[in-house]
Amino acid sequence: MAGATFYWAQGVGAATGSPAAPTTWIPTLSSGIPSSTSFNNADFMSIDGWNWTGQGGYVNYAAYPISVLTGATNYSYEKWLRAYFEFAVGVTNTINNCHFYRGNSSGMNDETLSVFAKDQTTYLTPQGGSKRSGGSGNYKILYYDGEWLGPVSANSASSTSDLLGLADDNTRIGLWNGTTGGNYSITSSNWTDWIVLQLEVPEGVSTPGNIGTLTWKFSYDES
Repeated sequence: MAGATFYWAQGVGAATGSPAAPTTWIPTLSSGIPSSTSFNNADFMSIDGWNWTGQGGYVNYAAYPISVLTGATNYSYEKWLRAYFEFAVGVTNTINNCHFYRGNSSGMNDETLSVFAKDQTTYLTPQGGSKRSGGSGNYKILYYDGEWLGPVSANSASSTSDLLGLADDNTRIGLWNGTTGGNYSITSSNWTDWIVLQLEVPEGVSTPGNIGTLTWKFSYDES
């Protein structure tokens, strides 16, 4: 039986409605489904914007850098990413074991930078300049001081004491459905939870300009 069609999408702008939804979807939605299966860069920026080539409102990420502050840590705006699975009529497959994980072995040009991530069931207006805390769920460190980390649980407290060591290329990080290790099941056309990513820029960063590329992958089982 034919498999589900997989889409990526990014939520941008203030949370509106109930249940909360982004003001803007990238790519745009057609009957509630992302209009394209193409997923381009999701660069960290100092604005809640997007830089997917071909989308209206596209911005050049280099024009919106995250400044290095004196005596303080700065943060990019969060990236709110979500996957959608579209089932053909009559298909009763199950999607589970959804994981977000390391996709490349290289790192960023400045090893003082870190990347945080969390699983989030409810969309919130993206935040920048500081790391969110409280009821929105806790971040986990995915990349810290030039090293890849994991596996980690998305609902654990976020601090350097929680680092669990280096992850190899095949280590999958379950960020869906909290402690269930990514075993969130979808049996009909539907969205997953959100993956929220944020770049941390400490005072010690000295590398100007483009700081390199990190690659993650999303995997799932379908039966």
